[in-house]
Amino acid sequence: MTTAQIASDVMIADASRSRPAALTGDLLVGLLVGVGASLIWGFLFAGPLLGGPEPPSPIGGAGILATILGTWFGVGAGFGVVARRRLGHGGRWAVPLAGGLAFLIAMIVGLVFAGAVDSVAGEGGSLPRQVLPLVFTAAFAPYLTGVVAAVTLAIGKVTGVAGTGRRAARAAAVTCVAFIVVALALNLLPGWRVGGGDRAMLKVALAANLVVGIIGGATAIRLLGRGGLGDEIAAETRRASA
Repeated sequence: MTTAQIASDVMIADASRSRPAALTGDLLVGLLVGVGASLIWGFLFAGPLLGGPEPPSPIGGAGILATILGTWFGVGAGFGVVARRRLGHGGRWAVPLAGGLAFLIAMIVGLVFAGAVDSVAGEGGSLPRQVLPLVFTAAFAPYLTGVVAAVTLAIGKVTGVAGTGRRAARAAAVTCVAFIVVALALNLLPGWRVGGGDRAMLKVALAANLVVGIIGGATAIRLLGRGGLGDEIAAETRRASA
């Protein structure tokens, strides 16, 4: 048995042992993205439950806005830190900065887009209530899809991952399909149909963005991780042992 074959066997054994840990890491990153994507809906949903239109805050609405914007940047930056560690290269500050700015800007643009669609064809419009779940899904699926794609693309470009566009497109496709399925499924629950009252839109927005954010974030970090230094070494080892 050659040295290359021995090294290959060792790397395969290490990979199989680290697979559960890697999956856990993917899900934790996904949870980070899900919390960031659903944060604003959590604030809006919790407000009336706590006795007012907004959650009570000693620093007022400006403080809440700053908390949300800071959290969005922090989520993207955290994603960047994990991606950099997995990839094994990229600037120490450039990768988190790129991730933070991408997540922050994409969230703002996505919410503006979703709000514009909802204002034209949402619950306040003239469309029949039966189609409102479809309108909601059409407005919010691109918003979260764009967030995942933007973060994946930004971090991939800064770290020089090959095929970044393809990876971002795959992560976006998974996120989009997942959002459509989850959002429409939630609308089947009693009291959760958008347009049917009982604050259904907020509940669906909160739950769907949390669940699909986890799926999209985990998919994105997994796809980016495949371009890491460890994968390059494994590929070289396999070529050497062939």
